Amino acid sequence: MVNSEHVQILEKGTEAWNQWRKDNPTVSPDLQGANLSGKDCCEINLSGANLNQANLSRTFIRWANLSQAQLIGAQLTGTDLSGTNLEHVNLSQANLQGATMRWVDLSFANLTQANLQGATLSGSNLCHSTLTETDFRRAEFRWADMRGADLLEADLTWADLRGADLRSAALESTIAISADFTQAIFTGACLQNWEISIDTKLDDIECLHIYLQADQQDRQPPEGDFTADVFRKLVQPKLATLDLIFMDGINWLAFLTAFQSLCTEFEQDEIEIRDVEKKHGGTYSIRLKVDKHSDLENIEAFLKQAYDQQLLMASKI
Repeated sequence: MVNSEHVQILEKGTEAWNQWRKDNPTVSPDLQGANLSGKDCCEINLSGANLNQANLSRTFIRWANLSQAQLIGAQLTGTDLSGTNLEHVNLSQANLQGATMRWVDLSFANLTQANLQGATLSGSNLCHSTLTETDFRRAEFRWADMRGADLLEADLTWADLRGADLRSAALESTIAISADFTQAIFTGACLQNWEISIDTKLDDIECLHIYLQADQQDRQPPEGDFTADVFRKLVQPKLATLDLIFMDGINWLAFLTAFQSLCTEFEQDEIEIRDVEKKHGGTYSIRLKVDKHSDLENIEAFLKQAYDQQLLMASKI
């Protein structure tokens, strides 16, 4: 339950609030469920505060201190947190969709099952952070420091990780469909059961060795370091699948009709539906199993065209 006295002090402005924190260093602010939407809280000291379920949507919290704060289930859509200290913060199940988080310190933070779709985290520090089942679709991590981060079952679909440092990161069962890892660093990362697609970019990466099992098991290469292009060749067999993303739902009748046409046209490729998964916001991911020698680009283009044709025909009925 929110402490009304603490809210009243906060309403006086950042300067008054920060002075109150200095005068009362042993008091832990209780702002649980408070509505702080749209406020200017730049450079505010909210370290250790209870902000669980609070509404901070479209709030300006640049260069502030939220270290060790509790923001479980908080609303921070469109919030500007640039340069803020979020070390050891708990943002599990929080909604940070579209948030601006350039140069933030999220080291050792907990973002389990948080929603960061479209968030900007370029230059951020996410060292040893817990990002389990976190939704990072279309998020930007350019030059982010993600060493030792736990990305178990995180969704990096269409994420921009150019230049990101993923040394010793755990990408176990991480979805990286259409992600851009250009110039990223993978040395020591665990890639057990990670999911990539034909257009996942792995250009100019830096990688001396990786692990294909958790707890630094199944080191590749077993000894020494990778030579040129060996990393790409190692993960290339994983591209014998084709992942189709439907952001705005799916017309199943149109898809199944288009899929039948695809199987007829590419009969020699023995195409099968391997997995169907419904994700956040009504998005569907359909994974097709194909022959590793198949022309994936042609298969995807044919299916998309056939599906669009079926939708057009349905709209005319």
